[in-house]
Amino acid sequence: MAIAWSRGHRVGVDIESFHRLDDWMPVAERVFSAAELRSLYGLPEAVRRATFFNAWTCKEAYLKATGERLE
Repeated sequence: MAIAWSRGHRVGVDIESFHRLDDWMPVAERVFSAAELRSLYGLPEAVRRATFFNAWTCKEAYLKATGERLE
């Protein structure tokens, strides 16, 4: 569910599919910092995927809100 409210500005919603990206580790290695990767690899394998998507969603939202881009 998404709710957006704005006056005079365009609003977009980005929906991530947790189950459609099987090969998520190369994405993490490309966009996460060394410290973020160490934290991710330090977690039990059973929770890495969910943690990746949580962190990725937060990082992407922050970058979009600040107008920054992923290189």
